[in-house]
Amino acid sequence: MIACESIKIPIRSRPIFLLIIILICFYISWQIYLYGFHSKTDPQKWIHVVLYLNHGGIEKIVSQLTLKAVEKGLKPSLFIFEETSSDPAMAKSLLEKGISLHFYPRSPGFSLRTIFNLSKVCLLEGNRILHTHDLSSLIYGVFVKWILYPRLRLVHTEHSFIHLRQNTRYLWYERFFTFFADSLCVVSKEMVKTYRSIGVTRSIVVINNGVPFPACLVTNNEKLQWKEQWAHSISTKENWMGLTQGSLNPQRVWILSIARLSPEKGQDILLKAWKNFQDEIKNKFQLILVGGESQSGYFLKLKDGVDVQDLLKGNVLFMGPSNETEKWYRAAEYFISTSKFEGNPLAPMEALAEGCLLLLSEIPGHLDFKDFAQILRTDDPMILEAYLKNLLKGDLGALESKKLEKNWMTARSLWCIDRVFDEYYAQYLEVGK
Repeated sequence: MIACESIKIPIRSRPIFLLIIILICFYISWQIYLYGFHSKTDPQKWIHVVLYLNHGGIEKIVSQLTLKAVEKGLKPSLFIFEETSSDPAMAKSLLEKGISLHFYPRSPGFSLRTIFNLSKVCLLEGNRILHTHDLSSLIYGVFVKWILYPRLRLVHTEHSFIHLRQNTRYLWYERFFTFFADSLCVVSKEMVKTYRSIGVTRSIVVINNGVPFPACLVTNNEKLQWKEQWAHSISTKENWMGLTQGSLNPQRVWILSIARLSPEKGQDILLKAWKNFQDEIKNKFQLILVGGESQSGYFLKLKDGVDVQDLLKGNVLFMGPSNETEKWYRAAEYFISTSKFEGNPLAPMEALAEGCLLLLSEIPGHLDFKDFAQILRTDDPMILEAYLKNLLKGDLGALESKKLEKNWMTARSLWCIDRVFDEYYAQYLEVGK
């Protein structure tokens, strides 16, 4: 017989060996602990992770998805890690409708505490799905998935690639962290092409955004009645930023721009074109800009480019940020966006839902609306002026209204929030098996 000798470990290797044993024991213990929670995991429960809670595009779609889930008797929740930038009124509204909100402000830079807090919330709530909506929340989501593996599944939706222009390291982050998502979604086909161009080769699901649509298109008479009521209610309020300007006039045609005031949204292009318009156009229309400034001082820069008489006569109105954008859409005849970049923007959908005719800049993100909108070249102000002149004649406006009536139900089927929820819910069920 051959004598069995004990395995001898070199003295220098013993600390490393002991560390490996400790880590293995810890991992086994953690998995046993998670197994007890895994049996409590509810496949009908998921949590959305967002930077903050306000009326931006991402936050709107997330809040609408959670509200739709509650309507169907499901149990979504929200995790927010930038509380200081959140809207208390919006938070209160969601809480009143039974949505769980978790505010955990993070410290500047990468935050281990955020990973811990998100892991704790997912564990205690019994969430099966973690849904992230931007690159920073994706990074935290991947770490949480690793910690809670295998009980948690990760769904990520990328809504915009603006961050790729800010720093090249984000390109590498996108390549690496999207690999660990159980489902990777984007909001337009153009975004699939962008992912492919930066080296992301995995499968990608396209789920276009959507908004609440009424059962039927608002009539012209209903729009006019609401316009008069809304103009009266707004005229009693103080002008934004102490600006001296005219008031809303329901007898004039409203051209509405709803977006944060920023260089990317192209209000400077619109105002430059408007400044050169003839008085016959200015006296028939009111250009109404609704939205707060994205960077301090940008509002003043835009204001300085507007003719003083246009402000005093109410030809151009700065109305500031609003939590009631749907009322603005319902009152306006036209919605205009001269944005320089969009992913799958919500504003044109919201405007369509409330019966607005669309005037959109010629960019990839707006081409999805080409059958429902007038696509305009923003590099030539003469084109916009010529179009508005034709509207004054009445024939073009009537033609556009008939086109909207004909295509509105098609737009509703494409961009209704019910369709968006059903598609995401199918993803949750698929990855949560």
